[in-house]
Amino acid sequence: MKHLIIVIFLLCGIGFAQAAEMVVGARELNKAALSAHPGDVIRIAAGRYSDVELKISARGTEEKPILIEADGGGKVTLCGASNLRLAGEWVVIRGLHFEDGHSPDGAVIEYRLGDEVANNCRITGCAVTNYNPPKRNLDYSYVSMYDITRIDQTEDFAVEYVGGESYRLYAWFCSF
Repeated sequence: MKHLIIVIFLLCGIGFAQAAEMVVGARELNKAALSAHPGDVIRIAAGRYSDVELKISARGTEEKPILIEADGGGKVTLCGASNLRLAGEWVVIRGLHFEDGHSPDGAVIEYRLGDEVANNCRITGCAVTNYNPPKRNLDYSYVSMYDITRIDQTEDFAVEYVGGESYRLYAWFCSF
């Protein structure tokens, strides 16, 4: 009888699994995102990270998106040759700042990772400041969006191109 009660408690507990919350450095974020489940919260430790290529592929749900944000409202600054590639579904990225650098490849932020695009994903509270290509005559993009994605209004997402020139936000709508 004692074993039966233990088994019942274990079976009942399976349905009540709690979403995980973890704090990682920017260099550990890619691995943490791969193991994330709907409703999980991944916080990036506040700090300045140089030459980091974030490649996030994760799958949340509409009811339980995966949240990736700066820890404790702190500032997460990506500098040098850093960028963000986001793929999967229902992922929210909040509080990243790209400063004093350039993307080593493609746009600074792309809503895709290889052939996989991001669907129903959101970037908010982020900024790109003084993040320019090494050569001024290089064709350069700050954000490339594909399919059904969201980037919040300019008061939440800011791009500042030092030198007085305008910036470009590309939206690519693909059908598969």
